[in-house]
Parts: sequence; structure tokens; C-alpha cells
Amino acid sequence: MNKKIYLITAALALLLLAGCGASSAETGESEPPSPSASTSTPVDAAGPVQSDTPAYYTAYAEIVRDYQQQYGPERIQQIHYGPDMLNCLMGVCVVRLIDFDLDGTQELMLCWPESESADHSYRYAIWTSLDGQTAAKICENQILDGVQYYNPFIKLVSRADGVFLGEDVNTPDVSETHVYRGVSPSGLSDALTLGYDPYSGDDGQYLVNGQSVSGDAYTKAESDYLEGAEVTRISFVLADFEDSTPLVEAVRATQEALRLLGIEPNETGLDIIPFDPEQVGYAPYLEMIDQYLNDFGQPQVLSSSRYDGRDDMPALGGLCVVRTADLDGDGTDELILAYAQSFAAEGSHISYGYSIWTLRDGAARELIRASIPGTAYEPGMMFYTGQTEGYMAINYDTNTEQATSIANVEYEVRCYGYDGEELVRKESLAELPNEVRSNETERIYFSANSYRWAYGMDWDVDSQQVLSKTLDTINLLRSST
Repeated sequence: MNKKIYLITAALALLLLAGCGASSAETGESEPPSPSASTSTPVDAAGPVQSDTPAYYTAYAEIVRDYQQQYGPERIQQIHYGPDMLNCLMGVCVVRLIDFDLDGTQELMLCWPESESADHSYRYAIWTSLDGQTAAKICENQILDGVQYYNPFIKLVSRADGVFLGEDVNTPDVSETHVYRGVSPSGLSDALTLGYDPYSGDDGQYLVNGQSVSGDAYTKAESDYLEGAEVTRISFVLADFEDSTPLVEAVRATQEALRLLGIEPNETGLDIIPFDPEQVGYAPYLEMIDQYLNDFGQPQVLSSSRYDGRDDMPALGGLCVVRTADLDGDGTDELILAYAQSFAAEGSHISYGYSIWTLRDGAARELIRASIPGTAYEPGMMFYTGQTEGYMAINYDTNTEQATSIANVEYEVRCYGYDGEELVRKESLAELPNEVRSNETERIYFSANSYRWAYGMDWDVDSQQVLSKTLDTINLLRSST
């Protein structure tokens, strides 16, 4: 993982840890090893809770139904992710009744995905009953960060002194941190924290409860803690080529807990729902957009387009252009991205990158990725559409420093289309069909100079319009997925 991205994710995870504190918590878990859970009598889904079940089951059942209303029932869904297919737990996928602190009251734990896109995170929440009738939330939090970085999981560790939650977390100073926590009505308490930082020293640094130790001591601390314990791992995401049995077992345990609460399980919850490209929409495009936002930053206006800041020439920054256009006339839009990529040699301008993507078999396929050199001046992008085809054009000045007026500026133009199979490139606007060339739908300038200003260009207004349309496009894609 890119270390910069990793540290940002780590900082977010630390904030989550701080948010749960002593009275709110942070780790979720699952699987019901609690003896009291297995001795409860199942109830009919349509009838009232029977007298030999705890009264607080009624409150728990209402909580579960509320979450099912929002996130759907338990199920295993195939999701396309890049070149891979993932099998993911979806809906209210983890429901467990566990007496974590052995005080005679079972806690309710739920887990669910934050979205149905491939790159999503999971959340968990834990409730208890303080009066034997109602439910009080102990905590709610995120299970680390999406399948883009790892396969999320939770461990349930059943020991003689209680049931503990185990998971991986990110912290600002340590690359890998494994935490085991106790659960009680007052929140979560850390029982054992193991850390390893491979970037510290020649052999990395091992930590046990914050103290630096040897590798052998690190291994022994965890093995001693888990000695005699029953450990259950709940995986939320597995690759399609992996054995999906752990996912099926997790859903089966959820359905057993639902029956105890008087809720009818999802009849098809144990079946793996196959990936359907027709239902994906533009989710693969959103994955690309999120990746570019991470790499190049949010849409913005920079104070200067020059590396050394000598010229007062503002420019677009970050992922500044996100547009969709049906280039091949098949009814499905292609995705066009442009971003402030880097500065070239000192004194030169920003080098802008751009790429075009299409949807193929439910995945985003890149048609081209190229750059506008930092030696170019007044780089721009234009869009042209016809009844059955469209083009995106890149243009920039090649002699602006020597030109004495805008009439003397020399341009280089590249036009890109798509025929449904391959990228189509034209070397000039004159090569475009007349019907397409006459229908220019948008013109974007990445930076401004005195020639454009002299001809009445209002950079503040135009640049904000470009960025506003970029944000609108992203929001439209998110709402349609």
C-alpha cells in the first residue's frame, strides 16, 4: 500500500478508537460460543417472544429489524473488483448474541457494509441490556477500511474470563497493530495490543502493549494470551477463487441468532448471488474516481501554474475534470478524467494527465492515459458530440512565449474517440466529421494567461464552473449506483 495513503487511513482509524473511548467502543466481532445463547428456546417469527427467553430479546429484535430495513437481509454477494471477483457478506450480515463479560446478560452484535460498491468498509455495533428489558448501545464503529487494502475480518476469542474481540487496526506510528479487547456495559477495554513496524530499523520493531520487545517475546505474548481459548474468525470478503465456506458459516450463525430473536432468516441467504454486470451501473467508474482523488487530490484552483511561482497564472489542481460522454453511441457513457499531475523542470508549468475509460463486462477498462507536457502553455480540453459518436480533444500552445498576440499562437491538437472496440485518434479538428465538429459542448482551460484575459476571459468564474461541473458529475455517478 502507498505509505502516505496508509498513514492517512491510520489516522482515521485512531480517531475512531478515540471516539469509542471508555463508554463507547471500537471493535466488533461475531460467532456465538456463549453457552447461554445455545440454550435459549427459538421463537416463532410471527409470534411473541416466549416466556423462557430473555425479555430484552424483544428490544434486540426491534434493533435488528430497523437495520434490516436500511441495509437489507443477510446474504453473500459477488462483486466485481478490478480484474477479480469478490464474494462479500452484505446486508445485516452478522447478528450474534454473546455474553461477553459473563454477567448473565447477552450482548447483541451487528455488522453491515457501508455501501454495496466493491471498495467499501464494514461497520459494527454492540448493544447490551442494563435493566433486562431495554437495549443500550455500547458502541458503533468502522472495521478498518474497505477491501481495497485488505480482506476485513473480526475475531471472537472465548476464554475462561470472558469473550474478547480481536481485529487489526491502523495507528499513526505503527504499520501493523493487532488488538484484543474486552466488552462490558462501560465500553471496550484493551486486553492485549500487539504492534509491528517493518519500517523501523533493519529488522523492524515489535511492540507489546506499547513496549518494544524482541520478535520471540512478541510471538509468545499472543500465544500465551490465546492458550486454551476458542478463536473464531469472521471474514467479510473472500476472493472468488477462495473457499467460500467461512462466509456461508458466518451467515448460518447469523440466521441461528435471528431465529432466537423471532426473526425469519433470508431463505436465499446461504446462496452466493452471482455478479450481474447489468446491475453494476457506474460503480467501476467511482472506484477509478476515488483512486484518482486519493492520488491527486480534490478539485481545486491553484494560485500559480508555475513550479517556481514566479508568474501570477492560476491553474486548476487536483482531479479537476470528471466528465462522462457517450463516445461510441452505444447508450453507455465513457469516463474522462483530467488531473494536475506534476511539475516538470523548474520554471515550467504543471503537467496535466488525462485518461479515458469505458465499461466492459461490468469493469472499467482504460482506453488511454497520457499527459500534457509541462512545457505546454494554455492547455485545454474540448468535447464534441454527434448523433452516433463523440470526441474529446486536447489542445495546447507550442510557441506562446514567442507569440506576440493570440492570433500568432500555434496549437497542437489531439482528438480521441471510441468505436466500441478500440480508441480512435485524430490529429486535428479538421479530421472530425462536420456534424461532430460543429457541435462543441464544452471547452475547458486548465490555466490562464494574458492572451485569454485580454480577450475577456473571466478566470474566476470559468474555473469555478469547471470544478462545479466536476463535483456535480461525481455526485451524479454516486447517486446512480
